Amino acid sequence: MSTSPAAQSLLASTTSALGVPVVQGSLESFKSIAPKVNLQAFVDAVTNAVTTAYVKDKVKIESTFSTDLNSRTAIGSGSEDPATVLPQLQAQCQKMLDATK
Repeated sequence: MSTSPAAQSLLASTTSALGVPVVQGSLESFKSIAPKVNLQAFVDAVTNAVTTAYVKDKVKIESTFSTDLNSRTAIGSGSEDPATVLPQLQAQCQKMLDATK
């Protein structure tokens, strides 16, 4: 892969695209492949897409929190006071988050 506009333009021919250009100067070549398909809509969607944050070990952290909350408090089968459990779970989850850095 290259960010050279010349190399990026090679991704597109008049009949097909071998990839999506990553440099502004190659967008016209990409869009000219299929003028009736409106590839500008694709370009606009990619340009305006919101990239969401991802937390490493998110599933593990959520599972730990949920399992402990349900097993320790009346939300589930436990009997401990949520006022005691929640700060402990917060500390435990924060420690797990810190370990992902």
